Amino acid sequence: MLDFELYDENKGEVPGFSASYDEETFTNFLGFKGLDRPDSVSAPGDRHAFLKKRELATEYVQYSASLLLEEARKVRKRIDAVNPGFQVGVYGWGVFQVTALKGLSSLQSPSLFMDAETYGRTSYDGKFPGGYDPDEPDRRGLRHNLIGNYLRAKAAREMDFPVISLSGHYPQASGPADGA
Repeated sequence: MLDFELYDENKGEVPGFSASYDEETFTNFLGFKGLDRPDSVSAPGDRHAFLKKRELATEYVQYSASLLLEEARKVRKRIDAVNPGFQVGVYGWGVFQVTALKGLSSLQSPSLFMDAETYGRTSYDGKFPGGYDPDEPDRRGLRHNLIGNYLRAKAAREMDFPVISLSGHYPQASGPADGA
């Protein structure tokens, strides 16, 4: 299973998985666009701001996704050489999740679509109208979770590559103190 960690604070263009503003990707993207690399843009945070200011942030993410797809396909090819029946699950959410799923999938071994938003409820707590207590299993929380599972299964059926939706429920909900 691949579990994408979400450390980047600049998630505006990439909800969920974070884009990398590493030296090689940034420089290669600028070359791809026919732009010179400014010396003043050295830190990853500066690179994000530079791209955003020039309205290139979305295109940079698309470029990054194309690189990820290429690398994921290489990984799938290496896996197939050893065990073509081996399935890879991708946990998280966002544009890079679908890209990774696509690259790691094969007809013999569909990738596992493990969307993080179906496994947890803490982001849907009472902080906004319609929220609920994430630690208390109740009908509203279960309904919300079932709707999410339905939507992810529907999304998996609509993908143009083999994939299996492996949605979940919120298992860590402790429930009421009396054990009910």
